[in-house]
Amino acid sequence: MNTIEKRECLINLANLINNISDEEKQLILSKIPRVDNLDNYYYSYRNNLLLYFQAQERNVPYCTTVGMVKSWNHIDRKVKSGEKGFLVIKPVNIPGKNDLFFFGHYVFDILQTELIKTDDLNDYDYNQDQNFINTFYLDYE
Repeated sequence: MNTIEKRECLINLANLINNISDEEKQLILSKIPRVDNLDNYYYSYRNNLLLYFQAQERNVPYCTTVGMVKSWNHIDRKVKSGEKGFLVIKPVNIPGKNDLFFFGHYVFDILQTELIKTDDLNDYDYNQDQNFINTFYLDYE
């Protein structure tokens, strides 16, 4: 997705969220699980809604735990080949500027990742990995 497509996607999603009444937002937020983040911050209700709408668009029930590629790699997981990230908005303070800027970046749900196979894991039971992933989803059912 190039920069123009990314910007249009953000504008469309922002318009969708901005056109929802406060009552509808609260109803939707009460029905979807809060998304956990590997990067040690909580998503705003708008980012939770962005994740929810993108998941619905892809026929994924919801996201549970998301992180950037670097974050997944840090805990010995990698994003599966061909997976498309979920776009979220991140506020950023730029040194020397007094303004807060917002940038879009992509995160990936745990279902879009797999364990990085290393020599240390030759005897690892990969069914345990699937059980690990399932615990994230079972907590929300």
